[in-house]
Amino acid sequence: MIVKIESVMKEIVNIVKLDAGELKTNDIRGKNNLLLRGQSCLRNFLTSHDKNSKLDMFESFELLSDHLAIEHVESFEYQLVALRKLIEDVKNNENEVDSKSKDVATKESLVRHCERKEKQLENIDVLIVCALSSPELEMVLRQFLAGTCVNHNSYIGSSREKRTYYSGDLLSKKGAVIKAVALSQSRMGMVDTAALVTGSIITFNPKIIAMTGVCAGRLDANVEKLDLIAASSVLTHDTGKYTENGFEPEPYVSKASELAIQRIEAVGATLIKSIITEMDKTPCPIKIVTPKIHTGIMACGSSVINRGGMLNDIAKTNRKVVGLDMESYAMLRAAELIDNDIIRIVVKGVMDHSQGKADDVKESAASWSASFLTRFLESEIEALIGHE
Repeated sequence: MIVKIESVMKEIVNIVKLDAGELKTNDIRGKNNLLLRGQSCLRNFLTSHDKNSKLDMFESFELLSDHLAIEHVESFEYQLVALRKLIEDVKNNENEVDSKSKDVATKESLVRHCERKEKQLENIDVLIVCALSSPELEMVLRQFLAGTCVNHNSYIGSSREKRTYYSGDLLSKKGAVIKAVALSQSRMGMVDTAALVTGSIITFNPKIIAMTGVCAGRLDANVEKLDLIAASSVLTHDTGKYTENGFEPEPYVSKASELAIQRIEAVGATLIKSIITEMDKTPCPIKIVTPKIHTGIMACGSSVINRGGMLNDIAKTNRKVVGLDMESYAMLRAAELIDNDIIRIVVKGVMDHSQGKADDVKESAASWSASFLTRFLESEIEALIGHE
């Protein structure tokens, strides 16, 4: 099959040698003709005997076709370059696979590898990870990517299954374009967080990674519902050992980026006021309060806690614990291990106090965290990454 792929790809190389400059902005027929010729070439190949691989191969090319069906010459030229890079990658990788191999999994892996390479052509500024699609990711899409959001369905990292993610732009106060990708986990918890963050960093190469959403707040630390927690660090509350005397906690700790925390402390109150001013002018799903911003320690574990006094018990390991969630440690630690230069931010809205749990302010808490992150990056992106 690899030999056949090589011949098909060589034919596609000849097709895309057309000068993109000849295809003017409104020359849709010329662009469609280019696509049809490429698809026809692949269809001829897809009449071969290897059904699974040929379907995957055709699906891969159709994804590229969707990207090529655009109207702007500059974007079209970029996609031609992307297609050439994809072709080169296939040709390079064919040497790594036995041409006589009948290992369908290996052939499918080659196709996925090529799609991932095409996605890696453009780095992003901000990667936003949420534990839940609703309401956490929904609020990010409404607040951060409003008006520019595009959804995608593709492979991320080394996953064997495609995932849906969203991309879009945000303008900073100084006029810089902030390119962002947002996505959510399939399940809550640290295992899914670590896997998703690892694959996403490899795929999108972000300068900043942020987690928004909801958490519990510690009432004895004066954390109220709908307050915001911008975690300076996160500790695991359920790591340790059991002895005859009971459980002895041995927490692991991972830190958020110090510069981000400093900037949140410097401008946070001003940003909160600006958000409330906007609420007064336009209809908004957020419950109108004036939240406090806490930059203390978040505790993180694998279980939902709905028991009075539990957060205070956890705080015995560190009196500066102000909140509790199930994902933030994994996000910070995964990013730290892969690329310690990535700016790491955790901002979550408080929805309860880990007792008498209810969802009455869950949506508002998620919206506050997404809105605050949006305003913070609009204001501080240049200070964080020197964006031009």
